[in-house]
Amino acid sequence: MVDAILDTAVIIDLLRNHEPAVAWFAGAADSRFAVNPIVWMEVISGSIDKLRQQAAQQLMGQFAMIYHLRIDLEWSMQHLTRFRLSHGVGYADCLIASTSARLQIPLFTRNLKHLAPLLGALAVEPY
Repeated sequence: MVDAILDTAVIIDLLRNHEPAVAWFAGAADSRFAVNPIVWMEVISGSIDKLRQQAAQQLMGQFAMIYHLRIDLEWSMQHLTRFRLSHGVGYADCLIASTSARLQIPLFTRNLKHLAPLLGALAVEPY
């Protein structure tokens, strides 16, 4: 069981040693965090060289992986149709949010603009 899911921007901030992210993460040492495959792939895709990719893989290896189920994909499709035009929500936003919605656990994100319409109070800005 995990306490929350981490969004891509939070992982990137940790990789960049962004002080607010590092301080928040250190203060949450007792929390059990997870990522889902979309976050994992976004972070790896953003790695500009092998060294940074290895650092990203090492950091993400600390977190549980929450895989998508068919219900997550169906939820994502429904929410993409509902929020794409009105809020600019993308398919990756929906897929990232879907596991949080299913498990009813927070998604720590810096992208409240796109994720709050999908998750309401489950979308939490950590720092």
